Amino acid sequence: MLRQFLPYSALIVSVFVCAPLRAADMETGAVRLALIATSNVGLAGDEALGFADVEGVNLEQLLVELGGYTPANVHRISDADPAKLATALSAIVVKAAELKADGVEVQLLFYYTGHAATDGLHMNGQVLGVEALKASLRVVPADLRLIVLDACQSGQLFRSKGGRLVEIRTRPQSFEAPPDEVWLSSSGPEENALETERRRGSLFTHFLISGARGMADQDGDQQVTLGELTEFVLERTEAAAADLGAFQAPRWSSSFTDLVITDLSRAQSSLTIPGPVPAPLLLVDRIDEQVLAEIPAGGGGFLALPPGDYRFIELGNSRAMRVADLSLSKGENSSFRASERLVESTGVRTKGGMPMQRARAFAIGYQMQLGATPSRVDMHGLYLGVHHALGRGHRLGLNLEVGGAPVQGDRLRGGIARVAAGPQWSYDVLERRFRLGPGLRLTGGFLYQNVQRADDSTWGSWFGSNTGEESRLHAVVDARALGRIGFRFGRAEFTLILTGGAELIFVEEPRVFGVGSVEIGGELAF
Repeated sequence: MLRQFLPYSALIVSVFVCAPLRAADMETGAVRLALIATSNVGLAGDEALGFADVEGVNLEQLLVELGGYTPANVHRISDADPAKLATALSAIVVKAAELKADGVEVQLLFYYTGHAATDGLHMNGQVLGVEALKASLRVVPADLRLIVLDACQSGQLFRSKGGRLVEIRTRPQSFEAPPDEVWLSSSGPEENALETERRRGSLFTHFLISGARGMADQDGDQQVTLGELTEFVLERTEAAAADLGAFQAPRWSSSFTDLVITDLSRAQSSLTIPGPVPAPLLLVDRIDEQVLAEIPAGGGGFLALPPGDYRFIELGNSRAMRVADLSLSKGENSSFRASERLVESTGVRTKGGMPMQRARAFAIGYQMQLGATPSRVDMHGLYLGVHHALGRGHRLGLNLEVGGAPVQGDRLRGGIARVAAGPQWSYDVLERRFRLGPGLRLTGGFLYQNVQRADDSTWGSWFGSNTGEESRLHAVVDARALGRIGFRFGRAEFTLILTGGAELIFVEEPRVFGVGSVEIGGELAF
């Protein structure tokens, strides 16, 4: 794995602040604007990243919860390119100018994560020079500018972030820093800035967000300052890189150690972790399956979190994985003792290199089946299922389908009922709050038909005669491909499933018919 580090070196991750932000500023009427741009795709030859968009989402959530930003003032661009960036910046320039004209103080944050090299930022096959980016951002009429560049080039399990570092001590080349400027870099000259599958993001940003959520609040005053945050990020990033057999030591230079980054009292809920913690703990959102924070081994800590369902995963060296689940409601301030709550789990699987214990789900919904019988009678009914995720997007389940319909026409009168059950496999191409993917379903069961018919050659082939009344029970087996769309909120998920395939009906002479279904329903994790 070390050979994956060697071809790359780190590009700077910088923070520019043109006016110091102190505790009192959190209560002022200053308007904070943010532009978050993420790109998993760089130039030709750059291996696609896996977590750029995730890091952008996590940062946006942090800014709105604890940083004093409103959702309307945070602009996030996924799959970014220079054109999208220019369009978003133009809108921000107009908005900032209007605010300044009204006498309002404006603060600007720009964050980019993706690929980069010595020629600039690599976004979807295009290059944006760093100097051009700085010039564009300075057009925004802001009283404060905070600029974060987390630029990456990828390996596979561990990725080296960025190109050749512009060597600095107190300022970058060709940039004259004002006296109140703050710089924070992910690594020193010629060092690797690493991204890991296990933590689902870069080491630097992972610990930056963990610290800003409360792990860096050393004095317990509910405010994370620049001095506290940098000390935490420097120590934890260097230690985590050493565990991977690499060296990475973030650098910073500033006299504004009391600059407030996040106000933890803004959180809707919180969690206290008393020490000592025997091994590092990852805190994972059970619904989005994203890492929100890490509690280092040793002392405990405090985390400001949104309400939700969470799982702690112990990053130990033993084969037996220890996990613990907890839920936080709005306004709740809970305590978690690792020594009492963590238990061994044999059901832990992996997703993208990170251990996860998959929740099962109960599915229920309405089903309309098409083409189940000759003359294409539609059947309406109910489907039930129990599904279990296998990891890495794969899901396996067992479904029960119950349906029926009256038959009315010139030649047929009566009713039809169908009961079938069988396994289902699906694969989620998208695995976040919005899910999308293909699958396969096999079912077997019975079709009951009670009909009165006039002369009809089609039905005659089924029953051996063209007239009269018949009540028969037929075995059916079908195989269908499916497309699944899901949207999750909390433990529940709304689903739309379309299927199509062939059904074999065992009559006097077995017949094959085309069959499909439309299913609208939901799933509840348990």
